[in-house]
Amino acid sequence: MAQRAAEFGVEIEGPVRFNLPTAMRRKDSIVGGIIDGIYGALERRKDAITFVRGEAHFLNDHEIDTGERRISFGKAIIATGARNATPPIDGLAGVDYLTNRTALQLSSLPSRLVILGGGYIGIEFAQMVARFGAQVTLLGRNIQLAPGEDRELADLLAGYLREEGIDVRTGTPVVRVRANGSEKVVTARVEGQERDFACDALLVASGRVGNTDSLRLAQAGIATHGKGFVEVDSQLQSS
Repeated sequence: MAQRAAEFGVEIEGPVRFNLPTAMRRKDSIVGGIIDGIYGALERRKDAITFVRGEAHFLNDHEIDTGERRISFGKAIIATGARNATPPIDGLAGVDYLTNRTALQLSSLPSRLVILGGGYIGIEFAQMVARFGAQVTLLGRNIQLAPGEDRELADLLAGYLREEGIDVRTGTPVVRVRANGSEKVVTARVEGQERDFACDALLVASGRVGNTDSLRLAQAGIATHGKGFVEVDSQLQSS
């Protein structure tokens, strides 16, 4: 694998360095190949699959409208995914911040990164960016990382991340965010006291919301719960 290190953005001649633009180009090439493969497969199966582009919404429990045509169905699969949730933090709308999507489009590595959110996305990015060489602070408002998971395992995970040099703070709700010249300043409540965390880049990873806003699910009798996610039974069937 060392012979292919440069392909992954790792330069090992002399001091080991990480080349972010090289890694991003490789990532884009892989993603592009996957996308081309998907559309190629659709084209090869056009005898069995009708592929339609459009902004679809339900008309009732057996029809959808794509904007240009109506399509009737016996069964429909809703697979519209989710997107980054924007928490109601004072000042957040006034600063530039990263999401899980835009963080994968960076052309340079920030020296200091603050991550808001102790869920799986925040954890993954914290470890990745720290290993690339940045100073990372992870602020989670819940008492543990990975809320909903086993507390003992979550505490072990936090310990491993700290061993890698990541400043992990749980039970630390963010109060406000502001710009200070070229840097961002995140104010969080640490053990009852407000404390500032300055950074060059801010990643918001504080949850997800379902991409169902425009589907008009109610017209098909489809119930949702918790931030736009479709309510399903044990067989993943909707109402």
